[in-house]
Amino acid sequence: MKRAIRIFLAFSLLMMLVQGCVLKVVKLNIQTDSLQIAVGESILIAYTVDPADSKVSFSTNNDSIATVSSEGLVTAVAQGTTSITVEATRDGFKKARGTVNVTVLPAPLYVITFNVHDIQGAVQGASIVFNSQAKMTDADGKAVFSDVPPGNKTYTVSKEGYHDITGDINVDSNKQVDITLSKKSYLLTTNTIGQGTIVKSPDKTSYLHGEVVQLTAVPDDGWSFTGWNGAIVGNANPVNITMNSDRSVTAIFSIMKLTVTASSNPAAGGSVKGTGVFDYGEVVTLIATPNEGYEFVNWTEDGAQVSLDPEYSFILTTDRSLVANFAVKTYELGVNVLGNGSVQKSPDLDKYLHGEIVELAAEPAQGWSFDSWSGDLEGSQNPASITMNANKEVTATFRANQYTVNVFSSPEEGGLVTGGGSFTFGEEIVVTALANDCYMFIGWYEDGLLVSEENEFCFVVERDIELEARFVNAVKSKEFKFILENLFLGRKYEVTMKLDLRITKVRFIYPNIDPDIQTPIPGEVVPDGNGDVYINSFWTNTEAESILILCYSGDKLVSQCVESLLKDLK
Repeated sequence: MKRAIRIFLAFSLLMMLVQGCVLKVVKLNIQTDSLQIAVGESILIAYTVDPADSKVSFSTNNDSIATVSSEGLVTAVAQGTTSITVEATRDGFKKARGTVNVTVLPAPLYVITFNVHDIQGAVQGASIVFNSQAKMTDADGKAVFSDVPPGNKTYTVSKEGYHDITGDINVDSNKQVDITLSKKSYLLTTNTIGQGTIVKSPDKTSYLHGEVVQLTAVPDDGWSFTGWNGAIVGNANPVNITMNSDRSVTAIFSIMKLTVTASSNPAAGGSVKGTGVFDYGEVVTLIATPNEGYEFVNWTEDGAQVSLDPEYSFILTTDRSLVANFAVKTYELGVNVLGNGSVQKSPDLDKYLHGEIVELAAEPAQGWSFDSWSGDLEGSQNPASITMNANKEVTATFRANQYTVNVFSSPEEGGLVTGGGSFTFGEEIVVTALANDCYMFIGWYEDGLLVSEENEFCFVVERDIELEARFVNAVKSKEFKFILENLFLGRKYEVTMKLDLRITKVRFIYPNIDPDIQTPIPGEVVPDGNGDVYINSFWTNTEAESILILCYSGDKLVSQCVESLLKDLK
């Protein structure tokens, strides 16, 4: 029995050793054992492997026919047949191997047509680089590429003066590709040296390729255009420039040189200095100095006086030739005026010889009177004489006249007037007329003539004046006869009024109640052609003690009256 047990254990141990020496095999299942693809196409080999973490590698027998990636992506290169070897390995396992037969068919070929245009239409002569070829567009803006194999391909469209366009096309059929080119735009920078401007035509911020721009150099006064620098050279003006890149142009201006000459007349009368050659716009000062026994008279040019100042300054804008005139010494008589008036000199000269007698006559302006002389002549005699033995200064003083403005009311009880008094000639004043109760103002009158219909009359005082403010009764008579009182309707009156014919409308309001809140009924009436108003039923509230009667001429309020309301029957 023991021997049988030992034999069984030995046999079991032997079986275990045999099993440990046998290797396991990786299971590789290639689901696609053959492929048929076109040149340029790619396809992934489908397979399964057990154990799943086994390492799988791929190799091609002819990479000029087809290539394979480490992930099993087969890419057709050229027409023909080849095979892809698939090998699966894992430590402790026997590797597995399989084969995929690949047939590469010729790639299909397509026609790709490019249509190139800009905003104006078809573009001829555009260069298109596509499918390793370069072609130019025809007069219709077309370029046709034939025998184009499938795949994603890049194109570039270019033409001088346009922005290049680059893109991709997925070639999988015959296609039309529309390309819109946009012209390049350029900046034209203009600069100036000196004083002047450049006029651009057309004047724009930027210009399209090939656009022609006319440049005109415009010098400032006293400057001249001498030439162009930068993108343009020479001195043609105006000049054209064609925009095919950013351009910078400078216009050069030079200041004009001018000559000033001067002489003395008579030559013995004095001397001058300050002449020479100067830039345009420069301030030139000529100084005339009289010799002993002479005095400077004036500067003349071409016989015309240009200055009385011996030191004559001017801005030079042209060549000038001046004469400093001198004369035997004389005296000036200056006449000034205070107030409004003038002084007449006899004789009336710029200069007087020594000992010469001049008569001065003061002539007051309207509304003014001569008062007196002052300075080198005193007193109030007019006219008066003065003897010239030196430069002299005389002032004539004039004083404004005073006038009286008298205003009064007619009739006196018709209203109040203000604004009268004593005023200086030329003073602007306002007189005001304010009508009393039941009266209306109809105008300001002078000597019976209407001068204004405005209550506030503004005028300039030029003489004595008397103004009548004329008033009339707007409400000639009125009667408010109490009829009855109703708890709900209020008090009823019978109203009779006689109005001036100028009154066109009458309103009734309560003195202390906003008319927008409450008014008597009726609140407004129109008199008949005779100025009569009759109201059979005039209702007020029971608290009203008086009514304000407002009289209008047109839309203008011209008078108002207060009427007390009596409750008792008369």
